Amino acid sequence: MIQFQGFPSLEAPEGFVRAWYFEPFVAAASFFFWIHVYWWAERQQGASRINDIRKGFEQPVGYSLYSILSYSAGIYAWKMFIPPPAPTIPDGVPTSINELGYLTLEVVSGIVFYDFLFFFIHWGMHEIPLLRQIHHHHHAMKPGTVEARDVVHHSLMDGTLQVLVNIFIQRHTMWGSPKSRFARILHNILVTWMLTESHSASTLFQFWRRFLVGVREHRLHHLYDHRSRATWIQTTTQAEEANNGSTTKSKTSLSTTNKRKFDRHQQFFGYLDDLRFWYSEWKARTRLTDSRRLR
Repeated sequence: MIQFQGFPSLEAPEGFVRAWYFEPFVAAASFFFWIHVYWWAERQQGASRINDIRKGFEQPVGYSLYSILSYSAGIYAWKMFIPPPAPTIPDGVPTSINELGYLTLEVVSGIVFYDFLFFFIHWGMHEIPLLRQIHHHHHAMKPGTVEARDVVHHSLMDGTLQVLVNIFIQRHTMWGSPKSRFARILHNILVTWMLTESHSASTLFQFWRRFLVGVREHRLHHLYDHRSRATWIQTTTQAEEANNGSTTKSKTSLSTTNKRKFDRHQQFFGYLDDLRFWYSEWKARTRLTDSRRLR
């Protein structure tokens, strides 16, 4: 229930790691850390728009600080009106194999559920005109110049929606139990890592891109002009080279496979986009069959 809970105290009688602000601190610090790790990698490969550390304080560091301040203010306001998910939150630090398995289930299920829910919001941001205006800021950088720091380059409303989805996922497990502190911390570290890597222009530190199609192809998603589905910002060759630095055979038109790469909205996994593509292709085949029957 939304009700004024009072002004949150910064006192931590149970210790810093159990204070209400420790989890937001970890989330913000994780974003700050991963952005600057991948920015360093981008500079090593000459893939960053900003190679001067001094100028970096104006943009990469500036982006991070602005996002941290906005996020902190939002979390403080949330704490003022929304009670915790339970009177007692379990620590969740495993002391046995069974507890380690439960912790793993908490973390993995939370990431999968987060990716599932935000897919529909992200898809709507590209299909619904009002939401598209909100999301446009995140796609405002020049094609081919998307970098790690652009993960936090979005409008206030866009960022708020993403944070609210994450908070919803973090309060309880998928089976209704209060989510443990340790699982929530690991969730924030991993999610910020995957989101940052998905925007990075560097080919170094490609861990999640090896396994997750959403992370691997998110930069291609940025290279596609979503304002006009008939317009492609770059050719397939340019897009592939911008994404992974490889040299591919030139093509003058995009195949269905390449279109899928540009049109993905799922941030980590790919099963929802695959289902969407399959349904679109099924509808196209059905219409073609029906039109042939009418001839």
